[in-house]
Parts: sequence; C-alpha cells; structure tokens
Amino acid sequence: MKVIEIPIDNIIQDPSNARHHNTKNMEAIKGSIAKFGQVEPLIINSKTKVIIGGNGRHLAMKELGFEKVKVVEVDLNFTEATALGLALNRSAELAEWDFDTLGKLLHSLRQENFELGDIGFDTSYLDNILNLDQDVFKFDPDSDQEPDNDEVTTKKFEPKLPEEDTKEKALPTEFLLTVVFDNDDERQSLFFELRDRGLKVKV
Repeated sequence: MKVIEIPIDNIIQDPSNARHHNTKNMEAIKGSIAKFGQVEPLIINSKTKVIIGGNGRHLAMKELGFEKVKVVEVDLNFTEATALGLALNRSAELAEWDFDTLGKLLHSLRQENFELGDIGFDTSYLDNILNLDQDVFKFDPDSDQEPDNDEVTTKKFEPKLPEEDTKEKALPTEFLLTVVFDNDDERQSLFFELRDRGLKVKV
C-alpha cells in the first residue's frame, strides 16, 4: 500500500455516499484530527479521484484548513468502488463494544484530563450511558501491582437503552379513500359494490 500526499482540492466527494455525517459526528471527526492530525489516509479512486473511504474526514480536514492530505489510490471500476465503500462503513458497524473495557479506558482518559469530546465521547456518555461510578476505579491502571479486593469493585458496564414502549398502539378504524372516476356510471358501480361488501361508503 503506497500512501501519497495530494492537494485536498483535487479530491472529489462521493456524490452517492450513503453515509450521513451529522453535526455531532463531524465535530468528533474534526476534534480527533485537530488533536492528532491525519493518521489514516483517505481511499480514493485513482482515475476519478472520487473518495471511496473517508468522506467525513475529507470534509473535516477542509474545514480545518488542510491544503494537502494523505491518500491511497486504488484502481477499481464503479461497481467495485461502490462495494468497497459500503464494506468500509459496514464492517465498522458490525463490531461491538466491550463496555467493561470501554468504561475503564474512558475513565482513565478522564482521570488524565483528556477531553473526551475530541474523540466523540463525553462525560454524560461515561456517567449516564455506561452508569459509571467515579469510585469504581481506585487503582492506577499503569501499576504492575494487582489491586486489592477492597480497592476495586467488579461492576458490569452495560449501556442504558431506551425503554421499549410496551403499550399497544391503537389501530385506525376509519380510512379516507379518494377515487377519481371518468363517469357517473363507474362511480355508482363501485359505490354499490363496496356497500354490498358491508363497507361504510360516502359519496
């Protein structure tokens, strides 16, 4: 894999990109790039310069004032490029968080006064979604010594999902149907047919 650097304005956003980047997502991408720089190259089509992977990062770097960006060019036809772009996004979605480990890592970063918002998290995610008690971790994660049993509790981290609405939703009992006829005979014919079926019909 050869990484090259090209002007950012030479790169074209994928017009058929199925991945939507909302404001919160873009702020997280920009925060990470502003903090660490570009550590992952964009994937672009070598012929068209259209982005296959990294549309969000491309937008973020433009907003941050980047003039050149690192890319990897691949020689793919339209079908192959489309499939790769979907695969790059879908494969990340299929992964799952280990919430015990995630909670510990986020907590250790917060203890070091690291701005969690720069990587797409925040204290409310840590405290509310993971239900993390600040007193859970009382030991130094960098220490070679095993913590005593009274220094750390074994708390299972699980995200708080929205409670499912178990109330049965009432189904509509009446529907309004508008029919356009070419003549009065058709109108009368359908009226009598529906009425004979036991339906309530108004004209």
